[in-house]
Amino acid sequence: MANMFPYWEDREIIGSVAYLDSCYRKTRAAAGSKEVIVETGWPFAGETHGKAAASPENAKWFLERFTDWAKIGNVRYFYFEAFDEPWKASHEGQVGAHWGLWDQSGRLKGGVSEIIGTAP
Repeated sequence: MANMFPYWEDREIIGSVAYLDSCYRKTRAAAGSKEVIVETGWPFAGETHGKAAASPENAKWFLERFTDWAKIGNVRYFYFEAFDEPWKASHEGQVGAHWGLWDQSGRLKGGVSEIIGTAP
């Protein structure tokens, strides 16, 4: 399993999935015949990290393009993460609390259902 988070690598949203693809290909080459499962995500809010801006628009953009990439390449993955975890803000800054596809109350964030195919 490989953690691949273009946000933490200071990558702009445009080019983030291409960057992840490059990392994935290098990891696959090193893994030989072993399967590589990817963990990734993009925050909906919080601090900008280098050129990586945390925002709902960027998080949805990344989610849509990453899941398309994974489907085309038949790549298994864990998307980080299901629910916002406000307690993480004390350790990771505000960005730590805002990675979830659902908010802390269990409400799916706006625009996500169109990407992951769940009812609003």
